[in-house]
Amino acid sequence: MGPRDTRSAALRAVAGSPSLRRVIVGFWLYIVSEYASWSALLYFAYTRGGPAESGLVAIVQLIPAAVLAPVLAAAADRYPPGRVLVCGLVAQSAGLAVAVAAMLSAAPAGWWLSGAILYSVAATSTRPAQTAVLPCVSRSAVELAGAAVVLGWAEHLGVAAAGVLLGVVLTLSGPAVVVGVCAGCAAAAVPLVARVPSVAVAVAEDQSGSAPATSVLDGLRALATAPRDRLVVALATGMWIVVGALDVLFAVLAVGVLHAGSSWVGYLNTAVGVGGVLGGMLSLRLLGRKLGTPILLSAALISAAMAVTAGSRSLALTCVLLAAFGVGRAVLTVASSMLLQRSVDPQRLARIFGLVEGLSMAGLALGSVLVPALMHLGGSVLALLGTAAVLPLIAVAGGRRIWCLDDGTSRPAVEIRLLRALPHFRPLPSQLLERLALAAERVEASAGVELVREGEHGEHFFVLAAGEADVLVDGRCVNHLGAGAAFGEVAVLRAVPRSATVVTTTPAELYRIAGRTLMPVLSGHTATWQSAEQVADAHLADDRDRAVGR
Repeated sequence: MGPRDTRSAALRAVAGSPSLRRVIVGFWLYIVSEYASWSALLYFAYTRGGPAESGLVAIVQLIPAAVLAPVLAAAADRYPPGRVLVCGLVAQSAGLAVAVAAMLSAAPAGWWLSGAILYSVAATSTRPAQTAVLPCVSRSAVELAGAAVVLGWAEHLGVAAAGVLLGVVLTLSGPAVVVGVCAGCAAAAVPLVARVPSVAVAVAEDQSGSAPATSVLDGLRALATAPRDRLVVALATGMWIVVGALDVLFAVLAVGVLHAGSSWVGYLNTAVGVGGVLGGMLSLRLLGRKLGTPILLSAALISAAMAVTAGSRSLALTCVLLAAFGVGRAVLTVASSMLLQRSVDPQRLARIFGLVEGLSMAGLALGSVLVPALMHLGGSVLALLGTAAVLPLIAVAGGRRIWCLDDGTSRPAVEIRLLRALPHFRPLPSQLLERLALAAERVEASAGVELVREGEHGEHFFVLAAGEADVLVDGRCVNHLGAGAAFGEVAVLRAVPRSATVVTTTPAELYRIAGRTLMPVLSGHTATWQSAEQVADAHLADDRDRAVGR
């Protein structure tokens, strides 16, 4: 399958998945809430005390978020990530509601800051939990990659929408109303993601002694032993330093440099969002390709746009440059996330992305501090040039590794999540589960295809990733299987003929594992062998009872 075919297949798969559609819409609402509320709160602080207070408010929100992000994210490896996602969104909505109530009532700063801090901390759980959810609801690696790209589009459409919301509402009312609308967006995302199925990937043996702090240390150790992943994370963190600086500079540029008025704090955000949408369209071309070069080119575009903005006094040119920044940011975000999803151990996926989230919060805080310091030394020009130098410095520090970011390594995240959801493999340690996932062969079948036949020798175990099938005994339908169901274990485990025939009733996607691969893994782990035997007994008894009942 060529790159164009891969892109088309990925988009069709995402469009055809109700769960992925719910995740994407929920994420879009989260992004609108995140960007509009963040800019509104910083602008509220800017009106009270200028860039210094704006930077201080950013730090007060971001330091707790940076510290707690890895701990919160580890929960998505220990518990169903969909549940973690819902809890995070509920807490975000509550935090923003507290902030807006305090802002409207002219309460002391501590009250609205408390709500803002609660929101910022809770928001750090969203991306890691969502990253862990995606393999749960994706049926193939192509669909998973397609979902990452479409989420990139959703993010930058959300940034653009947040900018319009911010500009219009600041013109008509004030920052408190913006924060109130954002609280509603976070609340609206809850019922969408609450319906998304998910399953924790780690098992008891993986979690032994795994207090939150231990999980965080485990993620740090994993990054420490993976220099390429570490460099990708460093570049992503550098991008957030630039974003944090730009969040403060929006007010400086709109009011102090371009003299365009407060509404342009929002519209400059929109320019970045529009560029992000264009970058999202470009990121579709990343599917099926190596990602090292796009990461480097996008980092270079971000730095160049910031450097040229330092010399701009034209509103139109500044908008164009910020759009270029948005293009680079979109491509860098999607490419770095896709590369990490390919290479990170699936049982550590959420905690690694939790570290990324924590570092992004720290990056935002550092960028927020950087701007007032550089402006004190040399005004907005030095602030923009200093910000532009961040990513090139990280690239230089990376040395020769910067030229070989993508070695093509990929982990079977979708297959691991699919197998972990089955009762057969719940006790199986993750390293053994990954071995089975690597051996799983993806198969497509049209409706009416006989997958296994009653009485024949059985060599494979099957998992239905998408579609439906009927189970027939003596020619009579005794059961109906849907996505997530498994069959074929009886013949493989007991070396007996197939006990039933399975025929697809719709087009289907399956994974099959050869018995010669499955049996050594199961026989080497007693608890999993017993679990698989219990499932096989239950399937046999269920089919016989239904056959007799009919």
